[in-house]
Amino acid sequence: MEYLDQDFQASASQLHPTRQIREDWRITARWGNFLAIVGFVFIGIGLLAAFSLSTVINMLAAMGGSSPELELLGSMGGWLAVLVLVVLAVQFMIVLFQFRFAKNLKTAVLQTDQPAFEEAWLQFRNLLRWYGILIIAGVVFGLLANVAMYAFLTNSLSQ
Repeated sequence: MEYLDQDFQASASQLHPTRQIREDWRITARWGNFLAIVGFVFIGIGLLAAFSLSTVINMLAAMGGSSPELELLGSMGGWLAVLVLVVLAVQFMIVLFQFRFAKNLKTAVLQTDQPAFEEAWLQFRNLLRWYGILIIAGVVFGLLANVAMYAFLTNSLSQ
């Protein structure tokens, strides 16, 4: 392993960013910053929706009378709001890593700042790590939902 690290360090010292690469990094930082700001705005809108979701669902349940579907929806209103808040918290972390990446990359390119450049790529790695965890959780949740649906349908058909 030591040999591979030494080999990488020797070849890494030979890498030199060209003017075009630096320009591409600058453009990437601008787009990353723009998309992060848009993400923060959507998270704010989502927070407003989450806080009003429970109230709206409870009002619909109260107006619906004795419908069992609306009573079930009314009892789930608080849980749906909590679920939306958890999703927004995860999305906030993803957008935050993206914003930090863009900010540090812009600083690194404009000021030729090596620590900012390393921090930018650390934030990018964290961004991709969160995306990976999110995708794995989605696949596991999807598989569990399919198994539960299959068990429910099998149980329903056998009766």
